[in-house]
Amino acid sequence: MTTLVGVRRAVTSPAINPSLFFDFRRGSLAALTGAGLITFTRATTATYFNSSGLLATAASGEARFEYDPVTLLSRGLWPLEPAATQLVTPTASIRDMTDASWIKITTTAALTATGIDGVVNSASTLTATGVNSTILQTLVAAASSRTYSAWVRRKTGSGTILLKQGTATEDITSQINSTTYTLVDLNDNELNVAYGFQINTSGDEIEVDCNQFEAGAVATSRILTAAGTRNADVAAITPLGSWFNAVEGTIVLDHIVSTGEDLASSMVFSFSDGTANELIELFTTPSAFQFSVIDGGISQLTINTGVTTVGQATKIASTYKVNDFAISVNGAAVGTDVAGTLPTVDRLYVGCRNGASFFLYGGLRTFAYYPRRLSNAELQRLSA
Repeated sequence: MTTLVGVRRAVTSPAINPSLFFDFRRGSLAALTGAGLITFTRATTATYFNSSGLLATAASGEARFEYDPVTLLSRGLWPLEPAATQLVTPTASIRDMTDASWIKITTTAALTATGIDGVVNSASTLTATGVNSTILQTLVAAASSRTYSAWVRRKTGSGTILLKQGTATEDITSQINSTTYTLVDLNDNELNVAYGFQINTSGDEIEVDCNQFEAGAVATSRILTAAGTRNADVAAITPLGSWFNAVEGTIVLDHIVSTGEDLASSMVFSFSDGTANELIELFTTPSAFQFSVIDGGISQLTINTGVTTVGQATKIASTYKVNDFAISVNGAAVGTDVAGTLPTVDRLYVGCRNGASFFLYGGLRTFAYYPRRLSNAELQRLSA
């Protein structure tokens, strides 16, 4: 278990000082000092990209502070995701596709590529020796929603490259490049499904690392052992401290929309009483950000605003007070609702609801709480 400590931020105007502030971009728990505690739990190890852009492993209970593997931009406290189990087997075949479990048709595999961890000869080079060449592994199991994913880099050629999962295919030709690895994924629902790659042009080559097959619609962080399980990331403040105002308050945060997020139900933050009946929440949805309040099990309001753009850093300011709710995204016009009561809450989760559902899959760079209803002009300024 890890404890993350909030810091108060000094600003020029005491009138808008936050009572709680976290800058997760610092990338170290030791750099977070002050009052207000977030408790972080995850009962297994987990992988992430470090400040050098290389795959690394965090210890059990250690929060992950990730960096974009290409730009090296800090992603902050990331990823916050649910439990998952690796279905690729055996362990060797996750990275070494010369393994006999990968059935090759006019395809050769060699363990000659430098992997996403920077280790030479740790990832696979796949070469097509014919047209529509395939390399597939089969999971014998009932039909269920599962996602196949891998990190891929083009080595030679420019022909079509497909991900395959049973009868489903995903053309990843335009997604990959010859310089950096790209995470590609395909979701499907089939019985006894075969998953892997199809290289359509003879002589074309790709480099592949860290194959993953898992339940659900989202590709999660890499699990490096067959049947290995990564437990859920849960970051929470419970109970709430003196920094919280039950009557009115404002939350300002900086969040990057991830390609891995389940945008239909990704929770950025959630104040609750531990149930689904008392909630103040912010979701990421496929088309917008959604600010929602539930009191006594009854929805009080839902405000949809802004545009979700994969890979884009998004600043959001949302505020609550009885019959007075508002949200601004990236400094845009404020969305409001002037009807609604307030729930009774005693805890805060970032990246999920009650530690059990609606996981973010992505993460947060900064999080600030102000113990009053800021003005609409302040919301726009702080989210710009």
